[in-house]
Amino acid sequence: MMLESGTGRWGTGPWVFGVIASLLFVGFEIKQSRDIALADIYQQRSAMQVDVILSLYAPEQFEEALTRRRNKNLEMTRFDKSVLTFNWEAKFVYFENLHFQYGLGMITEEEWAATQEWLSLEFLTPCRLRWWEGNKATWRKSFVSDVNILLSKIDSPPCDDSAMQQGQS
Repeated sequence: MMLESGTGRWGTGPWVFGVIASLLFVGFEIKQSRDIALADIYQQRSAMQVDVILSLYAPEQFEEALTRRRNKNLEMTRFDKSVLTFNWEAKFVYFENLHFQYGLGMITEEEWAATQEWLSLEFLTPCRLRWWEGNKATWRKSFVSDVNILLSKIDSPPCDDSAMQQGQS
C-alpha cells in the first residue's frame, strides 16, 4: 500500500506542473491583451490630440509660417509663431505616444533609438528647451525622465530675442 501511495504522488507531479504552466500562460495572455488594448486606447487619444492641434490652422498657414521663419527678411506674425508652436506640440504628442508604446514593449529598441535621434534634432532648434522646461510637468514622469536624459547628451542652442522674433519658440 505504501508503494502505491508513493507512485501516486509521483504520478500527479506532471499534472500539477501542467496546471501551473497553463495558469501562467493564461496570465501572460491576459496581460498581453491588456497591454495591447491600453496601447490602442493611448494611440487613439494621441491621434485625437494631434487632430485638435492640427485643426487650429490650415496646412498653407503652416507652410507660410515656416517660410517666414526661414527667411530672415520676412517679419513673423504672432499667429505664425503660434502655428509653429502648435506643430511642435503635435510632434511631441507623437514622441510621447511612441515612448508609451516602447515602455509596453510594442516598439523595438531600434525604432526607439531612431525616435530619440529625431527628438534630439528637434531640440537643436532654438527655444525648444525653453518650451520643454515650461511644459514638461504636463507629460508622464517616465517620459520626462527619458527626455531629460536625452537633453543631458546634447547642446540645445540658447533662446534669445532674435530666435523668438523668428518664431523658434
